[in-house]
Amino acid sequence: MKRSVNLSVICALCLSVLLFIVPYVGKMGEWLYTAFYALAFVVPLVLTLALCRLTAVEFKPLPLKIKRDGVANFLPLVVPTVAAIMLISLVTSWLLSKGGITDTTTLSGTVPMIYLMYAVIPAVGEELLFRFVPISLVAPYSKKNAVLVSAILFALVHFNLLQLPYALFAGVVFAALDIMCDSILPSVAIHLLNNAISITLALYPSVERLTFIIIMASAALLTCTSIAFAFLKRKRYLEEMRAIISHGSVVLTKGFAAFAVAALAFTILLLF
Repeated sequence: MKRSVNLSVICALCLSVLLFIVPYVGKMGEWLYTAFYALAFVVPLVLTLALCRLTAVEFKPLPLKIKRDGVANFLPLVVPTVAAIMLISLVTSWLLSKGGITDTTTLSGTVPMIYLMYAVIPAVGEELLFRFVPISLVAPYSKKNAVLVSAILFALVHFNLLQLPYALFAGVVFAALDIMCDSILPSVAIHLLNNAISITLALYPSVERLTFIIIMASAALLTCTSIAFAFLKRKRYLEEMRAIISHGSVVLTKGFAAFAVAALAFTILLLF
């Protein structure tokens, strides 16, 4: 299992290096920037699969399709999960703002390009690298370890104190849902929805009061309805979580520890 964890780390490290290069490529043109950004998610996946073959590490692919009972399991959790991610993000932003730390991310380009760059590509690419890869590599040995590796790597690679808390939460929920439903589609769907909502709020911060009230009332009703359905299925969710927690041991390798320390140090240095 140690080699499986280390391969997950190599995948995350490769992505980190390529994402560091992306802004420099962006100076050469918008389409080249988009192509290289998409490629930054493809290369680590191909590299990891190649290393699996070379090192004879078992890779049990997480299915790219989902069964009917899997859909029934994850649908009630979609809205509550997105709501929880946004709440954690708001609380983190407020706490960090007290220390003078604010988010400086700016959205540039045409609206379709913004949704492609900040919603579609990250949702699909990050789920392939941080759910598909770790779960396919580690879950056969330890579902518990697969969730931890997936969530921690996902949070660290953001290199952002503002995003770290909600990324860690999302990573745990996404990995657990994918294992529970035996498919990568639940995390891709929720990730895409969360990104799309966040971008829409950033692009259109001011709306008419009546429209805002209608949107918030609809969101509240949908959230309450989803929570009610999730409550009815609570026994099933608890059984699935117990099965994940009890499956296998936790193995944190030297490579994983080194990457975690380096990522945290780099995240802190970015503040200065």
